[in-house]
Amino acid sequence: MTSLHPVNVVCTTVLAALLCCSAEIFSSVAKLKALPHLERTLLKKFQDFLKATPGIDEEIRGRLQRLNAQNIKDLHNITSLESPLHAFRVLKRLVHRWESLIKLINCSIRDSISDKKDFSLVSAFLNSTRTWMMSQMLWPTKADVSGAAMALVRLHRLYSLDYADLLRGHFLHERSYPLTSSELTYLTKAALELGLVCDARELLAALEVISKKVDGLEMKSVAKLRDRVSQLSTSKMADCNKNRSESEVPVCAIDGWNTASDQFSKTSARQAYEEMCRKTIQASFAFGSGRDCYMHATFIPYLRYRSEVVNSDPLILVFHDVIDDAEISEIKDLAFGKLSPSSLALTQVAHEKHLVRVSQNAWLFDSTPTLTRISRRVELVTGLSTRVLSENTHAEPYQVLNYGLGGVYGPHEDSVRLPRRTGNEDVPLLRNSGDRTATWMYYLSDVPLGGATVFPFLQAGIRPQKGTAVLWYNLKRNGEGDMRVVHAGCPVLYGDKWVANKWLREIGNVFKRPCLLDPSL
Repeated sequence: MTSLHPVNVVCTTVLAALLCCSAEIFSSVAKLKALPHLERTLLKKFQDFLKATPGIDEEIRGRLQRLNAQNIKDLHNITSLESPLHAFRVLKRLVHRWESLIKLINCSIRDSISDKKDFSLVSAFLNSTRTWMMSQMLWPTKADVSGAAMALVRLHRLYSLDYADLLRGHFLHERSYPLTSSELTYLTKAALELGLVCDARELLAALEVISKKVDGLEMKSVAKLRDRVSQLSTSKMADCNKNRSESEVPVCAIDGWNTASDQFSKTSARQAYEEMCRKTIQASFAFGSGRDCYMHATFIPYLRYRSEVVNSDPLILVFHDVIDDAEISEIKDLAFGKLSPSSLALTQVAHEKHLVRVSQNAWLFDSTPTLTRISRRVELVTGLSTRVLSENTHAEPYQVLNYGLGGVYGPHEDSVRLPRRTGNEDVPLLRNSGDRTATWMYYLSDVPLGGATVFPFLQAGIRPQKGTAVLWYNLKRNGEGDMRVVHAGCPVLYGDKWVANKWLREIGNVFKRPCLLDPSL
């Protein structure tokens, strides 16, 4: 049995650094936008290495040149990664082509190195590259490619987009080359993972046409997918003749609540939510026509903010120009390095995680003058306390969110009475602070298409607009949760959505928004 060449061992560890030592990327568009810069550094390292290493296979140099050309295009148009289709293709390229390249380099170096001196130089380079990659923790994996594929399928289903356009490489205003067989394989698997049988059948049919022109190995993969689709029940197959929006399979699951009321059922919430999200992308549709507008007074007589009444009962208000670009930039910079995949308050089934929520979040305390200032602003506008204390806190730290590809948060309530058992929270500062009286949400970016905040039971909603904020109360005046303000974030169809939430707790606001004894209020 032949022993493994030492360079093979080092190359394998570099590959492991690329494939294993990574964080989730697809659930944050901001992290996606950082990938071209990361790849630029990696390309420079390998290009310098190849210049100093004679006898390297020309095929390797050619592959690096092609990767370099694609990387330059991405760097010149970073915002193109706000397109789910382009981002899906970039993720797939970074994962599969770099994996293939490193394996090819592994073989080439093994065959070309003849003495210990050369090996020491190569080993030092590969080890330094491995260490650098592991320190970045920002390289995508196959799970990210699958997540991006799920986003594309979900978007096409919820917004009733035409798969025929996607097959031609068209997505909204984007025009690119037709989907390849490997891309279609990812999308078909994603549809099956989401339980969308009709979508899987449509994508599989296109895949079978393309795969007739490729080798037998790929045909075996297609055959396995065909078997998986055929194993599903015939009753689900029959649903393909219905309108997509009428399918009983949810495009986005619910971050659950328990209610015996048909008025506030999960089914009615989901149906209203999906219908409202579809309306928000229609050119002729505009939330808020006929809204009441006025200048909202604060404790400081000369400080007023332009506001709109989205809904009067329960009250939902939008405030304009309440945070400026410099403040927004600082918040994003502070949050970026702390972003991690968003968790759920109440998860029903493990595989539903990315049906319910696709975003990453970071928690920011009032630790800088800017954060302190914008919290004081919330207090001035709402009249509620925003003090963050080590225990019995009046408010929570800012939850800054950056949404990912098809970024979504299914219908949910902000009240914590159910999932976190008020009074028994794990986090000490939240313990005995009561429920979330109100939600204040800053919009930190514009979103070209999709991403609206909708209230399904009220038929009300807000499109994200940079510099604005929205306020609503999660509790009735008798202290009970108000199911009417169940809300959701529609999937981001195109764009980079950032928000910052500030939840205001009961304990510091019992005298600022006192309870009423009337059980109907």
